[in-house]
Amino acid sequence: MLTLIFSGVISFISNVARKLIPSYFWRRDDFQVLYLSENYLVVYKPFDILMNSDSNNKETLQTMISRQFPNLANPNLGHQFHFVHRLDLVTSGVVCVALSKKAAKEAGDSFSKREVKKFYVALIRGWPSKNSFSINESIGENKYEVDTSRKMCVGSDKKCIKPRNAHTRVQVLELGLYENYPAAKVLLRPLTGRRHQLRVHLSHLGHTIVGDFTYSNKKDNSPPRTFLHSLWITFPSKIEESKFLDIHSEDPFQEIAGWKSLRVCSSLLEPNVFDLLEIDHCILQSDTSAKQ
Repeated sequence: MLTLIFSGVISFISNVARKLIPSYFWRRDDFQVLYLSENYLVVYKPFDILMNSDSNNKETLQTMISRQFPNLANPNLGHQFHFVHRLDLVTSGVVCVALSKKAAKEAGDSFSKREVKKFYVALIRGWPSKNSFSINESIGENKYEVDTSRKMCVGSDKKCIKPRNAHTRVQVLELGLYENYPAAKVLLRPLTGRRHQLRVHLSHLGHTIVGDFTYSNKKDNSPPRTFLHSLWITFPSKIEESKFLDIHSEDPFQEIAGWKSLRVCSSLLEPNVFDLLEIDHCILQSDTSAKQ
């Protein structure tokens, strides 16, 4: 009886607090299933959650999936599942898991042939000088951080080792203010899949993603999260009945405490906004004119 009363009190306090405290203190993007077939499972990864870990004591996307779908876990795999792609710890959103070797091979081949399209939405520091642009800068490891945080850098950086080509397209959605500093909401399409690619490319231009503690040189530590989200993934499939895997999530940054939109440049509701990222726009050079 005491347990039930205690649970009721906690639930009441939680409901009241959610109404009184700004929404960004609460996780609005808990783990959820977006799609499930015989071949693929697509889930929503919360921010600040690892994909997997060798430690049995850490909550990860792997443990979340295996807890909800224990019958899908493969004990012969190192981390139980064929993760088609990966998201950084700080990034939320769409993650695709292959449920068989056949599906894993199909997805892997699609990535190799660059048939996979992935789109992200982010809030960045400053106002870019162009509404549509491309970033074509190779990315490699920072030789001073190889054994620590594995922070990456662009190939032109003297600290960079083993750079590989990397290409990102950007479409500005909104210009505004975050906590009274210039900021922009952008749609991103990485054409390559380098580690930390979007974070490295944007910080190189002087438009670090809001809340990115690592690539702001540990200065951006007040936002509740890094505002980077995997919005949509799509690729052709011969084994899916629809002949395509095409899964998207809602934009979690529609309402952000501290964000004020001043001008809409494009909208995710426009049918052609994603088509804008099919075009290779001008290469934007380092732009520090509108940093915070």
